[in-house]
Amino acid sequence: MSGGCLWLFVAGAAFAVVSLEWIGTPLARVLTVGVVAVVMLCVLTTGFVMRAVHRLPGRVLPRTGAERTISRRFGVVFAAEGVGCGAVSWWCVATHHLPFIAAANIAVVGLHFLPLAQIFSVPRYYATGVLMVVIAVMTAVMIPTTLPLGHGLAIYAMPALACFPVLLITGILGVRDTWRETITTAPMSV
Repeated sequence: MSGGCLWLFVAGAAFAVVSLEWIGTPLARVLTVGVVAVVMLCVLTTGFVMRAVHRLPGRVLPRTGAERTISRRFGVVFAAEGVGCGAVSWWCVATHHLPFIAAANIAVVGLHFLPLAQIFSVPRYYATGVLMVVIAVMTAVMIPTTLPLGHGLAIYAMPALACFPVLLITGILGVRDTWRETITTAPMSV
């Protein structure tokens, strides 16, 4: 579970940092430092939790058939997400709708959380997916394609910036759940 949280932190931060760099203002640079600091704290905390999990006796068991099935299903969803991002990017370029490329890709990423919620039995992924799709659609519909934001265009930066807190909170909740499980299953020392 925590490994997936690492991905949420790093991917969310990468998109937020790229968006802030597109904006390019002094405030955006300060916010970039803030994003990096928060994500570094989240990554370090996740590493601490993962280390605690791996230290529990009997926690690293051979993979079961069910776990292999989950891995295969995740692989299919991940591949579909990649194909979907490639397809919407191609469509945006081919139809001269380049301003919608960020929102379209974020919608695809949001959609990929819906089957992951079922595969991993993590209901919060439904909310994450729906929020990302809503953010993508709302930014595409409500932000004019020529609206400047700093040195860039808002239509490129806002979808990723708006999704960063969603991914951050989803990851933090996942790490929290892993920590709680670790605490409840850890042997009591006398």
